Amino acid sequence: MTKERARANGLAMSRRTMLGGALGTTVAIPATALAYQGGVAREPIGLPSPVFAEPEASAEPEASAEPDPIHSLPFVRDRAPAECRPGMPRRIFWAVEPSGDYLADCETGDHFAHLAMSFMVEQKFPGLLNCVVFDMMRAGPERSGIEVGFLSVFARHSMVGKYVSDELSPQHGRCRS
Repeated sequence: MTKERARANGLAMSRRTMLGGALGTTVAIPATALAYQGGVAREPIGLPSPVFAEPEASAEPEASAEPDPIHSLPFVRDRAPAECRPGMPRRIFWAVEPSGDYLADCETGDHFAHLAMSFMVEQKFPGLLNCVVFDMMRAGPERSGIEVGFLSVFARHSMVGKYVSDELSPQHGRCRS
């Protein structure tokens, strides 16, 4: 890169950066990094890392063609940028709207729990349950049939899992007196 081209791009090159270019690396330093003393530009001040004048590719990761599988769950959503506040996670793992019909909401929660279990197995993500329960707590003390149905399914499956585990290995997991 020549000095003229660097200046045209708003970059400043010193003897040091020119030498770097001669050694096989072309380094450009933004003009804003120049040290000014008494209105006269001096040697560029040191930057933590060089700014390469001609980047090979964008630093931004390309958008994935496939959507995030977590969005297949009807109770998970991402906050819109306007909704985000400091300290708030972008993803909400428990975004539900009760219908007001307790029994219908229990069935909805039951359905959501089965979807969650399938997702946890398919994606090898058992931590989903933690995320959901933490978001239930974050939402406040109000509970509907959706939460009751959801947690009831997990409780029943936990009981079956414990029973099967005890039958397969009687001494495993039992308290000793």
